[in-house]
Amino acid sequence: MSVRAIHGRLLVLAAVLSVAACKKNPPEAGANNGRDPAPQTADSGVAQATADTGVAQVASGPRAQVPGEHCDLTAVIAAPAAVPGASTIEVELDAKDGFHINELDDVQLQLEGSNATVRAELARTDATESTQDKIKFVVPVQVSGAAASVRGRLRFSVCASVCIRQRLAFNVGL
Repeated sequence: MSVRAIHGRLLVLAAVLSVAACKKNPPEAGANNGRDPAPQTADSGVAQATADTGVAQVASGPRAQVPGEHCDLTAVIAAPAAVPGASTIEVELDAKDGFHINELDDVQLQLEGSNATVRAELARTDATESTQDKIKFVVPVQVSGAAASVRGRLRFSVCASVCIRQRLAFNVGL
């Protein structure tokens, strides 16, 4: 076997081992506090796990807590003064475990109402607060009948020494 072939095989082995090590070893707290590039594929050494909790058919009540990988999502719908009437839903994502929310990757919040009218899609630019530690959306809801609910799905990335794409879903109601 030639030296070139051995060298090529060693490079492939080193790449495979580095990807495996990134997925097995948790990042250190505060690691890579600078801005991260957008998540890449697992072949490049960056984990691309996706958590999708699905959307519950029945609302969890006016408040939902959804744990993600290295983050927590909270969704709260406020009761209107009267039905029909105006309300709001607050959706907040908090990073934890030394991870931060990737500011260079897109964030997408999709909402759908039942007996309620709500904006269907929002992006990071629609957030009322957007930092590396937290993203918060406050969205108007027009409640049109009893047992109103809002289902939603938030797509984002959290990063430390690796970036992880996630989708978290919730269903809140009155």
